[in-house]
Amino acid sequence: MHHFDTSSQNVDFTQDENTILWSSFLNDSRYSSEGIGIYEGACTYMSGVYRPTEDSMMNTNTCGFNAPSRKAIYDMVMRRGENRETTYEEFADFDSRNASQVQTLTRTSNAISRPFTRPHFVHKSINK
Repeated sequence: MHHFDTSSQNVDFTQDENTILWSSFLNDSRYSSEGIGIYEGACTYMSGVYRPTEDSMMNTNTCGFNAPSRKAIYDMVMRRGENRETTYEEFADFDSRNASQVQTLTRTSNAISRPFTRPHFVHKSINK
């Protein structure tokens, strides 16, 4: 099975809801309003690669970061800042305590509406 490395929690090669990188979010009622699913087309690929939301900051810069992207950011900050790994529940607790700020940032980013260039992975390889 192919997966991008775990710092890329918003792109995967499988559409299996049990093994996709954001599988924990799919049946978590705390994230039911975010439209998290398995959408084909990601990271400049039209098919065979999947993303967790119809649109996200990583695609058009017209909406906020989706939950798997927020978790990737949180994990990276904790790994680099506190030199430790996190759990899904730790992130979900942090995310729920900061939900009002996430919604404010989402509304703000909608007003910006400047598209990003397509994503590029630098010095990253796909884990097999």
